Amino acid sequence: MRHLVTAAIVYAPLAACARMDTAPSTVATRDSAGISIIESSAPQWTAGTEWSIVDVSTAFAPVDISGVIGAVRLDDGTSVLGEEGAARLLYFGADGALKRSVGRRGDGPGEFRLPLFLGRAGDTVWVYDYTQARVTRFDAEGELIDIVNLTPPLPSALAFGGLPDGSLVFMGQWHSNVARNAQGLMRDTVAVVRYRDGVRADTVATTPGREFVQRAEAGGRMVMSRAIFARRASATIWGGVIVLGAQSDHSLRVVGADGRERQSIRWSGPDLTLTAADVTGWVDAQIASAPAGQREPMRWVFAASPVPERRPSYDRLMADASGRLWVSEYPTAEAEPSRWDVFAPDGTWLGPVRVPERFRPLDVGRDWVLGVRLDSLDAERLELRMLRSRN
Repeated sequence: MRHLVTAAIVYAPLAACARMDTAPSTVATRDSAGISIIESSAPQWTAGTEWSIVDVSTAFAPVDISGVIGAVRLDDGTSVLGEEGAARLLYFGADGALKRSVGRRGDGPGEFRLPLFLGRAGDTVWVYDYTQARVTRFDAEGELIDIVNLTPPLPSALAFGGLPDGSLVFMGQWHSNVARNAQGLMRDTVAVVRYRDGVRADTVATTPGREFVQRAEAGGRMVMSRAIFARRASATIWGGVIVLGAQSDHSLRVVGADGRERQSIRWSGPDLTLTAADVTGWVDAQIASAPAGQREPMRWVFAASPVPERRPSYDRLMADASGRLWVSEYPTAEAEPSRWDVFAPDGTWLGPVRVPERFRPLDVGRDWVLGVRLDSLDAERLELRMLRSRN
């Protein structure tokens, strides 16, 4: 979860911000069965006026980190980074100095087994521990506030944000709704569930989940394997509502905490057709990143897998402090996404933001972006960069 904002926030341009040449003909809004549909045929920003992520503004103390699960910037300038590798939080001052390290691997108060999500509500920072199915909350100084156990836990769940009423939202990562003997490319359906004070409140929505390949081995045993260019569910909290994406086309569903679908956001994105070179590059990259002993079995699995005709339409979603929605392009085989598309609080497609090489945005403010960059040795480094227009 990034900054919690309400739907009442009005879009405020950046200082020295890009000029917006409104072109009403490129945006159409209509109502269908109570759902507001916003369709953008072109971005509102004109050529040369897009925003960009530029200079590093804060030099953070060099710390060895591994497996960053998130980072947030608090109102006083403190930056908090969550790390799965060492199962801890790192608190950095506004000057970039390391103020405190909180947590370690374990089961006790303030300890984590497998932290997988870092969220923020005001100046409270919370961490979701996947293995222990619990949420641990800390104040702005890193002091433990409390621990909330999820009752009952959602199988294979991941947190992705919190709502203004204090409830937290989770998404299941799998569901056994696929026919037992079916073979080929499959996609299950997963639940989006809201917890209030640790107790499961309701199922807010369902959405297409992960894609995988199911096949029969000798003896009839069914096995599942990773699909090439697999789609999965994308989700975030945006202005007090839930945004869900299936990665099948350039569209997003906006759902209220009551489960009612409120909005459909659609835009004219790039062609998703995959070439043979795209597929070969993706497969080669996955195999190269695997441990040596797993590479040949992985190559065999991919060689026997169905080849999709289209790539996923996008990847990650996040909301910024000014009520804008950010949607990342699906990463290539070589690098993190080089572009995010930005949408105004009303769902209008504003335009793209280019991302510096090997930099992954994690939290966005009015004129800054907090993220992690891979250095020349592939070590992760926290960076605070400026967000500026090009004019």
